[in-house]
Amino acid sequence: MFVQTNRTVYYVFCFAIMLPVCFFLWSCGLDTYYYLEPPIIGSYVEKPVDPENRIFSFYTVQNTGNADVFLGTAVYYKIYNNESLVKSDMASVSSVNLQYSDAAMNRLRSLKYSPLASGQIGDEVLILKSFGSTSVRIRLFSENDYSATVTIGGTDYGIPLRTPLMKGFSFYPENDAAPVPAQGDSDVSYSASPTSADTWYVAAYAVSTGMNTELSPVYSQVLPLGYIMISKN
Repeated sequence: MFVQTNRTVYYVFCFAIMLPVCFFLWSCGLDTYYYLEPPIIGSYVEKPVDPENRIFSFYTVQNTGNADVFLGTAVYYKIYNNESLVKSDMASVSSVNLQYSDAAMNRLRSLKYSPLASGQIGDEVLILKSFGSTSVRIRLFSENDYSATVTIGGTDYGIPLRTPLMKGFSFYPENDAAPVPAQGDSDVSYSASPTSADTWYVAAYAVSTGMNTELSPVYSQVLPLGYIMISKN
């Protein structure tokens, strides 16, 4: 009986000590982590030859579980003049592209990827969450009977634009509305020895984006969309 009483006192004592500690930790506010689901691929492209297939396509998701944090979906791109560099950078991103991690997004930023804008949506978030779960098709440049466009849910939202230039990707024929990329442009990876003159490659990723209660950005795992070639010929 004496031993049992001592144990009871001990447990009550421990509970009395831990209760204010737990309350203190709760009241101070521990870090809260928000996880966003990434967009869903439509078709991954790798330098398609047929003009009909020269598009980036994917589907957005609603992220209803974190609706108060979720802002929408962004597309990040980079222009290269060397295909080997495209593949090297994409492999680097893939190596850290883990579920429920923003490591790949951080890698894209370190590689100087830029957010894609459109003629009607000039924000970093290209597809607002108000669009819901919808299809997205991006044709970077005009050719033949195909026009450059950002299509969201079947509706045209203007031509895709480079940032921060806010200029288009229809480099050829050369024009002021879509100047040919140049060494020193913030969205360009320029190799001094291009593998093909007057040929450019554009790699792109889609990512769900948000903002937490501390006003810090939140990103999902990134979705690789592939890369497209823009050639003078």
